[in-house]
Order: sequence, then structure tokens, then C-alpha cells
Amino acid sequence: TLQSCVDHTLPELTLDDCDHAVSYISEVRPITDTNCAITGCHNGDNGAERNWTVFSNFQSHSADVKRRIQLPPTDGDHMPASGSITEDEIQTIVCWVDQGAKNN
Repeated sequence: TLQSCVDHTLPELTLDDCDHAVSYISEVRPITDTNCAITGCHNGDNGAERNWTVFSNFQSHSADVKRRIQLPPTDGDHMPASGSITEDEIQTIVCWVDQGAKNN
């Protein structure tokens, strides 16, 4: 049997971790523009519905985005697929989703 002393799971963030109303326009969109809506990923290269530059597309997938960014980087479903986002950026997106994924 194999054992590991390293826990690669990230704690799930909750609304309690959100200290302010998160703005899509000024806080979330810059994260997605820099890390998600890039060539070969969510800029429309992989289909129109996966184009995160279109707000309604990103909003309709927001729960899955929240789930996938919180997965350990070693998980095949983890996003972003290349590069990484900071814990603060993860928390920003999680809070925005938990607050209703508003176009604000």
C-alpha cells in the first residue's frame, strides 16, 4: 500500500470567505481575460459556447468553472489547463459565483 503525507486537495471556499460584493467587470473579467480566454482555450477556438469573452457563456458555465479551478492541479479536470491562477483569484471567482454570477 502506498501512502502520502501531502494533501493535494484545496479547501472549498464558501460565501463566508467573501468580504465584499465581487464585480464581474472589474475583478472577474480581468482574471478570465488573462488566464482563460486565451488562444487555444476559452477565446472561441474550441467552440462558440466555450468562448468566455461572451458573458452569457461564462455565466452559464460558472458553477463548473468554480468546481474546476478548486481541483488540485494534478486532477485532469483542473483549470486553467496551462498556467495557474492565484488563491486570491480563485477566491474572487468562487465568491462571484456564490453571489449569483452577476453581470456587475
